[in-house]
Amino acid sequence: LLIGNHEWMIRVVGVVFGILIMPAVFLFTYKLTREYKIALFAALMTAISPSEIHFSRKSFESGAGIFFALMAFTCFLTYFEKQRRFRWLYLGAFLSAFGMYTYNSHAIIIPLMLMAFIFIFKEKFILPFKKYVPVLILWVLLILPLIVIILANPGSRLRSQAVFVTQDSNLINQLSLVAGGDSIFTSLLRLKTIGKFGFN
Repeated sequence: LLIGNHEWMIRVVGVVFGILIMPAVFLFTYKLTREYKIALFAALMTAISPSEIHFSRKSFESGAGIFFALMAFTCFLTYFEKQRRFRWLYLGAFLSAFGMYTYNSHAIIIPLMLMAFIFIFKEKFILPFKKYVPVLILWVLLILPLIVIILANPGSRLRSQAVFVTQDSNLINQLSLVAGGDSIFTSLLRLKTIGKFGFN
């Protein structure tokens, strides 16, 4: 609306976040490992990664989501080392919620990553659960409009159904080899095939 519909404006967003991912990788890796050389190596590998170059050049929205996710988890790790200062948790909750708005798959990946993070670092969350409830409420309030958009918008549901693992042609071919019928054995075999394919 303000600057018009220019190709360079669309591309510059991908370039900016493509560049910002490198220091974000450095910060996250350093907070995680406490090794300066490992963090520098991770940032260097990110900088020369063909996929990083491809996605930032093509200006995919996923770059912004990756940046916000990395910064969110960096904030969570900083919370552990800064004597449990809650502002880092609030900032991490805001950044992770914001990252979910950038790309369709991030709406699923970021919550899964948050659950894995909490499980891995559960011993570091030493305060009673009720102390973390305000942060959780803030996060839920931030993602509530996104949930409404996904559930209410037929286009979002269609996109989710179209890219879901059960729509893959290779899986459909494998499922066609499973015997027909409604027996429990057939249902279990179909579930096993879908699970194995999805895991692979």
